[in-house]
Amino acid sequence: MRKISANYIFPVSQGPIKNGLIEIADDGKILTIRQMKGEEADVEYYSGVIVPGFVNAHCHLELSQYKGMLSKGRGLPQFIKEIVSYYRQELGFDMSAIKNADEEMYKNGIVCVGDISAFTATAEVKKQSKIYYHTFLEGADFFSVEAGNKNLGKLRNMQDLFDNASFYAHAPYSCSVDYIKKLAELTDKIFAIHNQEDASENDLYKSARGELWNLMNKRLGNFDFQPTGKTSLMSYLPKIVDFDKNILLVHNVYTSEEEIEYAESVSDRIFWVLNPLSNRYISGVLPDAHKFRRYNAKICLGTDSLASNNALNILEEMKIFEDIEFEEVLQWATINGAKALNTDTWAGTIDVTKYPGLNLITNFDFINFKLTEKSRIKKLA
Repeated sequence: MRKISANYIFPVSQGPIKNGLIEIADDGKILTIRQMKGEEADVEYYSGVIVPGFVNAHCHLELSQYKGMLSKGRGLPQFIKEIVSYYRQELGFDMSAIKNADEEMYKNGIVCVGDISAFTATAEVKKQSKIYYHTFLEGADFFSVEAGNKNLGKLRNMQDLFDNASFYAHAPYSCSVDYIKKLAELTDKIFAIHNQEDASENDLYKSARGELWNLMNKRLGNFDFQPTGKTSLMSYLPKIVDFDKNILLVHNVYTSEEEIEYAESVSDRIFWVLNPLSNRYISGVLPDAHKFRRYNAKICLGTDSLASNNALNILEEMKIFEDIEFEEVLQWATINGAKALNTDTWAGTIDVTKYPGLNLITNFDFINFKLTEKSRIKKLA
């Protein structure tokens, strides 16, 4: 057993505890959380704040080898073109890059990851990892029934290779509404989809125009897409909200308040996963978190991949929201993600009997209770 203390402990399930103390078993189980009683023996004391292990609700571990290889700030369509060109070169997967990315997340205090896999390359690394992974098997039909059936067969063959796996629709610009519905219906407990990462996704659905339409038309040839006259989210979400499972909507850069209000009114199991540093890398446009906060939406945080981020570090994602109280953003980085991935029985908060992992944040602004640019993470347990 260890006794660990710091200036403050933020359990998330309750308010911060000044000079708090945690007793933790060797296997990571929280035994006690309380305030220190004067001087106590055998206490590891740290300068900073202690928080639960982080949850990375959206990552692409299999893209780790592309770090620094793709253009910055040129928008999603260009990013897609470049990543597809690398796939066409059939470079294979750099397993050392995948393993290093997994180790990086562990060192950065991440205990749970919602990870996207279009291939099986990451399966063995995940099985050996100290991190809990929920793998989303990424599907797309490219608006072809034949291609969709073939893709679904591939996903089913992949399922047994991963622990804790479910289906994932790549995006509304690569999946028909019918295919999104099919994947959501067939998946178990948790469904996810990239949502409104680029403005031209809505242009595609409203009127069959824009950069993503041009990209898909060039790639598929004579792209026979029938616009719905609605945004992408309003085209597919009504088809899947009645399924009894969590729905993770990822990116949401161009989601309107009207759409958020609608989504929150029809389901209490929608989680909005924001990936600000990836959005900044790809397009320079950040999601507006305040829109979601106005409707008490469940916000989670993700890093996306090293193809569109310099690091897999949830603390750095938290720093983007400097105008929002630290305790609220901490919920996004911990318990909200744990609830989204169905791991909140053991992760997300520092509570007795849980195994959440413990992170120390140093260089914390104790006057304003905020992160600083110099704030760093250290994994304690």
